[in-house]
Amino acid sequence: MWEKWRCSRSVSGNIGSVTEHLDLAAAPSSASLARSWVRERLEDCGLDHLLDAATLGVSELVTNAFLHARTPIRVSLRTRRTRLRIEVSDEAPLTELHADNVAASLRGEATVGRGLHIVRAYALAWGVSAQDNGKVVWFEPARSLVNPPGDASELLRPPESRPLEADLVPVVLQAVPLPEFTQFQVRLLELIREMQLVALDDDSALSDWAGYLAILATAVESSRYLTPESLRELTRAATTGRTSVDLVYQVPVRFGPACIHMVDMLRAADRESHRQQLLITPSSEQEVALRDWYFSEFARQVNGQAPVAWTAVALAQG
Repeated sequence: MWEKWRCSRSVSGNIGSVTEHLDLAAAPSSASLARSWVRERLEDCGLDHLLDAATLGVSELVTNAFLHARTPIRVSLRTRRTRLRIEVSDEAPLTELHADNVAASLRGEATVGRGLHIVRAYALAWGVSAQDNGKVVWFEPARSLVNPPGDASELLRPPESRPLEADLVPVVLQAVPLPEFTQFQVRLLELIREMQLVALDDDSALSDWAGYLAILATAVESSRYLTPESLRELTRAATTGRTSVDLVYQVPVRFGPACIHMVDMLRAADRESHRQQLLITPSSEQEVALRDWYFSEFARQVNGQAPVAWTAVALAQG
């Protein structure tokens, strides 16, 4: 696998300024290689406090480059003392539309390219620019989540297209814990992206399973729609510092079985993570409980059962 990359290093005249490069093939394994390389380099440089943001961001940007550019990819680390900038470049030209879309996604203003919201959430600064042989998207990773709460509404925002109202039924999620729920949505997006890459890897024994999970998760997530009032409630919660909120979704009447299947598939993904077959780390017990409650509430309520608040589930767990 490691023959698919090569790296180089240069030191500038500025004290403490180092630039390192990793050149990658346009292959499904590139995101994994980039993530491992960034982790090694940051550990060597004593920048462990940036590991989570850096590895999450570089994985997302390399995945984007592979899926949309399909050209060789270069990852660059530029460090100066404690500042770090990560760049991902490819050889596809930067069109005006692409620049606008990437910039809007990184600012949290776009309803497409939601994976870039992950980068934005963990970045001190970010940007996109043209270069002689393509384009580069860059970010400076932060110590922790720095752009959470508009992100909650962005991550939960419904797509532009939606089925006819007659095909939908309401589902009420009571006492949703916003910080934990936003993190769950980030990890679900990350899992979907990894499944897309694994599905494209003909050498992986998990490719068929991963492709199915990616399709199922994308279909489930794109089929539930927050009501306008719930979107406004999310905004109010973010501005007032509330940590929980009631959310009302509209979902197709036949939504239930797919949600139950999602619970089973996500548990299978955790098993593969424990076996170190996936990049994403296994879910914590709290995240498993939250996502089980989330998907089960959809399945229960489309069958006519009354809502059960998350607080009741959390209390029962102790």
